[in-house]
Amino acid sequence: MAPFGSGKRDRPERYVMYHRGVRAVMPVYAAAELLAQDEGAAACEFLRRTRGRVGGDALAGLGEAVSAMARVPGHRERKRMLAELAPWSVLELRLHRLLRAAGLTGWVTNHRLLLGPRWVYVDVAFPDFRVAIEADGREHHSQAADFEGDRARWNLLAADGWIVLRVSWAMVQEGHGVIAQLRAALARRS
Repeated sequence: MAPFGSGKRDRPERYVMYHRGVRAVMPVYAAAELLAQDEGAAACEFLRRTRGRVGGDALAGLGEAVSAMARVPGHRERKRMLAELAPWSVLELRLHRLLRAAGLTGWVTNHRLLLGPRWVYVDVAFPDFRVAIEADGREHHSQAADFEGDRARWNLLAADGWIVLRVSWAMVQEGHGVIAQLRAALARRS
């Protein structure tokens, strides 16, 4: 929730809420507004926290909020960032850019799979090859439940015959090693 400051422009009423008597913008609007300033970090956090579900489709909600800002400075940058969104973290966003720059195709983001009794999401999947990439940021894995949940998910993927590559922030920043390992994994499956 982002409170209004004095002298700030008016936001569309549909994106305004009141919390303990304080007028604030809704999280979807605040995340969309920040797209032009924070590399998509707030939008990724919004998508991660809602697991993509808010009023049906959180990504579509971000798009509507960006459209509502058509005359606000930074609109072109917001639209550009929105076109790249699908990840639930900035690390995933950078991984997607790396994959695009390498000319790789056939991948999907936040791929949902039913493995045994459990639905899981894969950060990046090449479903035709059964190759998955999991982007591991330190922040998300500081909680014991997240740490344990990731290992359970990776084990389910491995038991189902998936190759799982795990990448860190530093690995994605360097880039070439990730692409080389990914190409080798894909080649093993072709």
